This record gives sequence, structure tokens and C-alpha cells, in this order.
Amino acid sequence: MTPKHFLTAFSAVFVLGFSTVFAQVSEKSSQFRNNEIQRVRVDFETPMGFVRHLLLGFTPDNSATDGFDYGYDAANIEDLPDDLNWMIENERYVIQGVGAFDDTKMYPFGLFLENSGTVKFSLLALENFAQPIEVYIYDMTTDSYHNINGAKYIVELDPAEYINRYYIAFKDLNQAEENLSLDDYYSRFIRLKFNRLNNLLHIDTQDIFLVNKLEIYDTIGKKLLAFKTTNSSTLELQLNNLQSNFLILKFETSVGVIYKRIMI
Repeated sequence: MTPKHFLTAFSAVFVLGFSTVFAQVSEKSSQFRNNEIQRVRVDFETPMGFVRHLLLGFTPDNSATDGFDYGYDAANIEDLPDDLNWMIENERYVIQGVGAFDDTKMYPFGLFLENSGTVKFSLLALENFAQPIEVYIYDMTTDSYHNINGAKYIVELDPAEYINRYYIAFKDLNQAEENLSLDDYYSRFIRLKFNRLNNLLHIDTQDIFLVNKLEIYDTIGKKLLAFKTTNSSTLELQLNNLQSNFLILKFETSVGVIYKRIMI
């Protein structure tokens, strides 16, 4: 049997107490007890037999976001011929901290191969979930979900950079009893990050679709702001003097009208 080699990285400190993947964690700096952080540990085996460990951590109070958060996310500092990473704002990471667990969300991988052959995705561990959760690898190219709770997902791939193809998911939408609306389907791909220091809202559709117009409403339906764009997949908007912390975003896009809620 061919021995497996495990990819390593330098140590780092994270405020969430993520335990160890490539990091040693300072318990004193953690805002929460270690058992409050929910973790999904994923292994990726390359065609050459190397194994990359990845960690996705969920923060119960949404102290982390889907974007880059200093102290929560660990960048990939290695240049390897074959690798799998989390993709955050077009950069590569080995640890990603996000908000509270939401089984409707998906998080993108970046898969980088210089060698062709068999790659394997597997679930190493789930930690601190009150109830068992399902974990899938979603292939956007084939629109297929592959459950990795009890078995590895194995696929043959050619050398390439696979961006916006593979995602980690927690629900097989193809098996849902009712068909998703267009709004439900595409809203999953919208990534929102609000900077409270300068009141900037960053929006990224991950190049899945383009935004032509955005309107912002409060929870009682009053229009607060409107922005026109020119077929853009990323937006950065200044939000000043808003009276409500809960907003409804209405996107007019290349695939139709999509609604998204946000708390700022």
C-alpha cells in the first residue's frame, strides 16, 4: 500500500480556538469556549498520494463572515503542484471561519492540479454539532451532489485550475421534495461583507451571474437606496445613515430578480 504524505504549514494563532489543522490555537485569545465552535474537517488526496487537511469553522454569533476575516482565516502559504483550498475573495486558504451554520449555504473550493489522475474528497470529522449533518461535494459542472459522510468522493481529473466548480454543501438540492425557485437557487452564490468601520458593503456573485441594478429595502418594504450597475459581478456600496440593521436586497440580474436578506 502506498504511504500517504500529509501537507503541513506554519503555525498560526486564531481567535476562535479552531484547534489544530495547520495551527496551534491560543485558548486565552478565544472569544468562546472551544466546544462552541462547530467544525467540518475535510481531507483531499492528490493524484500523487499527498493529503491536504482543510477546516471550515462556524461561529455561533456570526463574528466571522463569508469574506476574509483577520484572525479567523488561515492563508495557504505553500506552492504545491496539486492542492485543494478554500477560496475567499479570490485568494487561497486552508482554514476558513464563517458565521453560524446554515445548511443552505455552500463554500467554494479552488482545486489546482499539475498532475492528472484520481483525486479523493473525504470527511475527516464533524465537531460540536448537536445533531448529525450531511456533507456533500457539489460539482457545478455536472450539477451533482456527492455525499462524503460515509464514503469518499473519487473523481478523475486532468491538469487544470478548477475555480467555481467544486463546493462544500450541506443539502442536496436535487433531492428536495419541491423544486427551488430561481431566487432560492441563485441567492446562495451571493457573498456579502459589511465593513462597519467605513459602512461599505461588498457584494460578490462569484461570476455566476451579473448584477444590473440593486435596490435596498427595510423590513416593512420601504425603499432606502437604489444603485445601477453595468453588468457587474462585484459591487462596493457606501451605506450611510440607515435606520434599520435588517435590510432586504433586491438584485436585478442576468438570471432574473433575486432577493437577499442581510443584517448590518
